[in-house]
Amino acid sequence: MKFLKALCAGLLLTAGIAGSAAAQEFTDNDMMGSGKLLATGGVTELEGAGGGGITPWALITGYETNRQIGASAFGTYANTGHLTVSDGGVAIGLFNRVEISYARLNLGLGDSINAAALTALNKGSNNLTENIEGVKVRLFGDAVYDQYIPEVSAGILLQQSQNKTLVNAIGAKSTGETYYVAFTKLYFDVIFGRDVLLDADIIGTKANQLGLLGFGSTRDEGYHPEFAGSAAILLTRGLAIGADFRTMPRNLKAVGRQGNWSDIFIAYLPNKHFSITAAYAMLGDVATGVDAYPGSTKNQNAFYISRQVAF
Repeated sequence: MKFLKALCAGLLLTAGIAGSAAAQEFTDNDMMGSGKLLATGGVTELEGAGGGGITPWALITGYETNRQIGASAFGTYANTGHLTVSDGGVAIGLFNRVEISYARLNLGLGDSINAAALTALNKGSNNLTENIEGVKVRLFGDAVYDQYIPEVSAGILLQQSQNKTLVNAIGAKSTGETYYVAFTKLYFDVIFGRDVLLDADIIGTKANQLGLLGFGSTRDEGYHPEFAGSAAILLTRGLAIGADFRTMPRNLKAVGRQGNWSDIFIAYLPNKHFSITAAYAMLGDVATGVDAYPGSTKNQNAFYISRQVAF
């Protein structure tokens, strides 16, 4: 199984770099615990990794220290008026070193320009669904306790569209992988005494609309270097505002040009066990047939809400 392969790869990589582990300030003896500071587990992005709304961060999900195991579960919903996006998943953080995640992402086509054509290819269903299994490993650095070096993590997402007939018909493959390296750092007392978190990612992917429309195309089978970033200001320890940005590959013309994604968010974390994020997301052109229908709806924008529980 892909998930077991990813798990083994993550654990082997962890064993290889364990000697470079950064020191943790907390060393709680409880195996299941939450010794890290509030908000240092991030929230959960759409693909299931710990991070911002649409970008993975170097932070490992949960509040476990280097002697603990943590876990989280999340759900996200957005409605652009033409499309709906729903998402849910779980993740486990091992010793603040390895993150293992699973997410199920669903796109409802609604009344988008290409809805009828895509539904016909999709055995009568107007929903596109994808399963995403992920492994992230913290390589070195610490976003909080290291004064200069950011926390650096590498991850892989194993993605599988559940709509093989459709994605093959539009010239894409139904499975693919996304690779990324994330750099995250929290800077103290930067703006009027408030802390600022910055993140930058380098991403290698073939995914069309995060993989909902498959991977690559008949004219382009290569990986594309994409970039993502986040910036957030912590107004208090449990309240943050910020923005995410992510570039996307442009493999398919049949169902519309894929635009870059961005959002503006506010995250409320009253304690280590619950968080809620509200955002305004700008998803660009999603399955709208822009080239064929110049007058179609191009920019899919929506408010979305995501909730997370951590253990």
